[in-house]
Amino acid sequence: MPMSILWGPSGFSNGGNGLAVRPSYGTILNTPIDANGLVILNRNTGAGSVIPASVDNLPGKMGALDFKPDNVLYGVQKSSRIRIAEPAVIELNGEEEKAKYLIISNQSNGVTTTVGKTVDGLGAIVFAERNMEVPTV
Repeated sequence: MPMSILWGPSGFSNGGNGLAVRPSYGTILNTPIDANGLVILNRNTGAGSVIPASVDNLPGKMGALDFKPDNVLYGVQKSSRIRIAEPAVIELNGEEEKAKYLIISNQSNGVTTTVGKTVDGLGAIVFAERNMEVPTV
């Protein structure tokens, strides 16, 4: 018989944006908009706890989270404001607002570093732990 897990509410109501599981510990991180920071979700109950130092450091609309095998947290940001280097913030307008950017987020304080622009419409990222052969036709 399949086993199902029921989670209760996280305590946040404004979307989930990104979700990632840290491979080394199984910690679940989430980026709900109304938390305004990184949230750790309790694996048993689903209840969320904001990492206090991350409040106001995380950019809006950070999604598509995943950890590289070395526990670095990556995400994708769609926003009209991006951080290129602390403390500089670039205001975007027009077509650039639709652009997506690959970012790295510090898990302790949510401070992000922009890696660079990526493809429009990117909704997920996945890192493989080993090199995988590309299938040929």
